[in-house]
Amino acid sequence: MSNRMITEAITINYEDEHVPAAAQKLKPKLFKDGIKYCALLGADPQQGIFGCGDTPLDALNDWNDAYQYLVLKDPELKSIYGKVSTLSNVWLGYKRKAS
Repeated sequence: MSNRMITEAITINYEDEHVPAAAQKLKPKLFKDGIKYCALLGADPQQGIFGCGDTPLDALNDWNDAYQYLVLKDPELKSIYGKVSTLSNVWLGYKRKAS
């Protein structure tokens, strides 16, 4: 992702059957960065969960791969994810755990 500001937010139907379940629930921000589409959950790609691809769905699938890696690596994050229903609550729970 470039250092310039995100200028093109992308709207997607998160209920679409092809959208990964975690993305349906957490609804990462989806945007276009140059010729790539990117998905981000969190403040920035370095501290959040980030994925990119040639299409919005590719970006969400890449994001899902990164998310699944973190969940498998950190079972407590999986526990937090299972108890909340909004993006802000997941991120707050994870930040509290990390402190």
